Amino acid sequence: MIKNLKLVYENNRNIIRITGWTLVSLVLLFLTWLLDYKCPGFKDGLPNFLLLSSGVTSSFLSTLAGTFLTVTTFTFTTILTVLNKYSDSFTPRIVQDFIDKPHVLSLFGVFIGGFFYTVLSLFLVENASSDDTFISGTIAIFYAVIAMISFVLFVKRVLNDIKVSNVIENTYAHALKLIETELDAEFPDDLYAELSCETSSDSSLKSDNSSSKSDDDSSKKEHKIFASKSGYFYSISSDEIIKVLDGIDSDLVIRCRIGEFLLKDEHIASLYVEPTSKDEHIASSYVDANSNNDISSFDEILDKVSDCLLINVRKNDTEDYHHEITNLVEIAMKGLSPGINDPNTAIESVRKIGILLGKLFSAKHFYRILNKTEDTRIIYTGYTAKEELHLSFNQILYYGKNDPLVSEAILKSIRMIYLVAGESMHSQIRDFFDYCYDLCSSAMDNEMYKERLEVVRDNFYND
Repeated sequence: MIKNLKLVYENNRNIIRITGWTLVSLVLLFLTWLLDYKCPGFKDGLPNFLLLSSGVTSSFLSTLAGTFLTVTTFTFTTILTVLNKYSDSFTPRIVQDFIDKPHVLSLFGVFIGGFFYTVLSLFLVENASSDDTFISGTIAIFYAVIAMISFVLFVKRVLNDIKVSNVIENTYAHALKLIETELDAEFPDDLYAELSCETSSDSSLKSDNSSSKSDDDSSKKEHKIFASKSGYFYSISSDEIIKVLDGIDSDLVIRCRIGEFLLKDEHIASLYVEPTSKDEHIASSYVDANSNNDISSFDEILDKVSDCLLINVRKNDTEDYHHEITNLVEIAMKGLSPGINDPNTAIESVRKIGILLGKLFSAKHFYRILNKTEDTRIIYTGYTAKEELHLSFNQILYYGKNDPLVSEAILKSIRMIYLVAGESMHSQIRDFFDYCYDLCSSAMDNEMYKERLEVVRDNFYND
């Protein structure tokens, strides 16, 4: 239930933020109705300067209602102008990032809520006695002050995010934070986690390392788990999975990566458990210990685990560092397009990608434990170094290999990754560097450009 509510919020967070301020205005309207009309005795303890006459209250409310309506229109026009600027200079994903930031569409909700409050409060005041005092006008003034502070924050956000360098830096900072979170996870020390994630084509690797596996691990039976629906792999409810598998000696290896598009009934994970004569024996013992879960067969256990692997209609743009790296890649490609012709922006993006991947490759491998108990481990399979490099640089290589400065920046960025990465990643990084060097060198039509690339190659192999 909680995970489904989370998906609903993520898919409709902007509408919820706008609606939230409208609800705040309705709560304030109920409060003023309670103090001014239903229980006026509550106002006796308030200072006199907070209570306004009906004439002053009507004047304030009328003025603020017109102001809120005008500024709402102005705010919407400003947001559209900024979005057009983003569309021309950046990418659609960056546009969505700007919309999702605080103090953007929420400002729209602030003024809409203020308009509803002032208009409805004015309607109530007009029907009241002229000798009465009201607090509704005072609350409207305080609300207007909050609205002005929100508008200042919105202007600050626009002025900050309209600069290309700030957009790149903000995207980089968010990606770095997510990568550091990834590196804080626990990494399995046993080879079973790695070997169990390999495909059947890697039988030679399995046989070479079979002696490293424990007898318990090698005897575990695989049960495949399939996607419950089509969509993007959004997130993993590891706590819920632990509850479902409580009491079962097992390892859950998640084979698909966050952000990948999945088809319904596609193989996305494998549950390794101790083999029994019948799977129902596992389920029956599990039901005895967890009678409240209403599980009657082992297949239902697998289905419940599948439901905890969340699939959504949109990608996870708040917790997946690949989304931010993709943004940097698209900013670089936009800078390389003939319409923009800004290779320096592409070079800056390439450098930031290099720093991020270097940080990511400092881990010892790409299998990490999301959660575990005494009996159960949840192991997530990340991208290999080769896959990460291809996803990050191939598109930039395709459009930027003819530019000598961009080609040089790509090779230097890979060299920087190599210097920071762990030794287990070096062979894959070295292979990708050779691939990039051959591609860029063959695209150069000037010997001087080729000589500069050769200098970078020599520095790479001399380190």
